[in-house]
Formats: sequence, C-alpha cells, structure tokens
Amino acid sequence: MCVTIHARQRSPITPPSPSHTLSTQYTGVKYILAQLDYMQEEATDISYTPTYAIHNHKGRKVDEFFGVNPQKLDDHLWLHS
Repeated sequence: MCVTIHARQRSPITPPSPSHTLSTQYTGVKYILAQLDYMQEEATDISYTPTYAIHNHKGRKVDEFFGVNPQKLDDHLWLHS
C-alpha cells in the first residue's frame, strides 16, 4: 500500500508528521510527499490540502480524503491495511 500526501509548502501542518508516527505502526505502507507548489500541472484535480490518496499494491487509487485529522488518517490506514 502507498499513501500519497499532497500538500502545499505553506500548509497548516507539516504533512509527514502524522505519517512519521504511523509508519512505525503500519510498516508495510510507503509514504510519498508531493509538494504541490512545484507540480502545478499535475495538481489540477487537488482542491484541498493536505489531500491523502491511498493506492493498492497495483498502483490503483482505492481511497482519497483530505483535512488535518490524524485520527482520520489512522482510520483509513487501518481500513486498507
């Protein structure tokens, strides 16, 4: 499983922080931080930051959610792990 975190440089949180603590709990998950300030063309479908996209082992997106809520991130990781 892979979680892509879409965030802007001036985001209200430092995006890797919830992932960092959860990475010890969900060891099979890879985390990717995408800085949208440097990806204007690729970020056209992102409306809110941070946006979390969860992909299965084949690369297909299986879930997407947004917002600054560590419990919500934990719940989605638990659901898909």
